Amino acid sequence: MLQMRLYENLPQDAMCIREKVFMEEQGFCQEFDEIDEIALHGVLYEDETAVATARLYFDEKEHKCFVIGRLAVVREYRGKHYGEKMLAFLEEEVCRRGGTSIGLSAQKQAMNFYKKQGFIAKGDFYMDEECPHIWMQKEEKMLNKMFQSIIDQDRAAVVICDLTHKIVYMNPAAIRNYEKWGGEALVGKSLMKCHNQDSCEKIEKIVAWFLQSEKNNMIYIDRNEKENKDVYMVALRDSDKRLIGYYEKHEYRNDESAERYDFTKSLV
Repeated sequence: MLQMRLYENLPQDAMCIREKVFMEEQGFCQEFDEIDEIALHGVLYEDETAVATARLYFDEKEHKCFVIGRLAVVREYRGKHYGEKMLAFLEEEVCRRGGTSIGLSAQKQAMNFYKKQGFIAKGDFYMDEECPHIWMQKEEKMLNKMFQSIIDQDRAAVVICDLTHKIVYMNPAAIRNYEKWGGEALVGKSLMKCHNQDSCEKIEKIVAWFLQSEKNNMIYIDRNEKENKDVYMVALRDSDKRLIGYYEKHEYRNDESAERYDFTKSLV
């Protein structure tokens, strides 16, 4: 059984994992620092055995955002996506605390892992104990409560994907709409597995078009006569206009049947 625990003080389990991974395996010497005293420390347990850890703190001086660091998974437990689970756990903690952005200092060899989790490289490489690192930041999936509420209360289905075509979010309407194909269980799976080859090729072509220009942001893809709606693909971009994902947008063309200012019932 898996269990996540969050500590206000650096626990022995986290220290042991970091010593094994960063000091014994990777050869770092300056593993523990003053940040450990102010950070929260997450530890993932598998049947009471500590298998992964990371720390979380708010950087008030330089980056002005929450920072995840010292992410490590015990060698024998790698390949089980425990690193992803630890990141997701700490991202939820950031959301709970009202954060909208997360950053981290990534080793060069780990860049692709963090890219798959939605982090984007910022600036140039720098050395930390003779190991090249780069600052990476994530804003795309840090939906604050207001933005998530907008999406969740949309009566049309909204399916959000990252650039690997992984479904990262489905609003309640989408979960209901795609219930017979798995509903909420589709989150985390590839959108490509939900479409035939022709549709997959069109999706790839659309994403390539989004990448061509920051002005390419929305394209009409389908008409559903039965439900009287049009379907679009929309680009998702960060504050620097770089493509970070996309979503499918449905727009119904029916005249509204509800009475104006009817406070007796909610439409969603």
